[in-house]
Amino acid sequence: MNDEQRVDIKLGERTFSYSIPADEFIPFGKAKKKIEKLLEEINAPEEKLDHALVQIALRFAIEFEIKNEDLSSDSETNERALDELTNKIKLFINQ
Repeated sequence: MNDEQRVDIKLGERTFSYSIPADEFIPFGKAKKKIEKLLEEINAPEEKLDHALVQIALRFAIEFEIKNEDLSSDSETNERALDELTNKIKLFINQ
């Protein structure tokens, strides 16, 4: 069984080929659509395609960092709530 899949992304006149793990095919397809949409929004001419790809990579990196911060913040909030609940349970048990 082959656990990798060959995929292509066509941007402008250029085609980029990659091998990705088979279990990443669906997320890849979603990311590919997002890249194509962002490339349309940027509306970069062919000679500026490299610059546009860097801009897209930056947008993804920023979005990733924001989501990581949100997850980290949620984790800290959940940890504090768990600590408070634990303390309340201890107080209830010790009464």
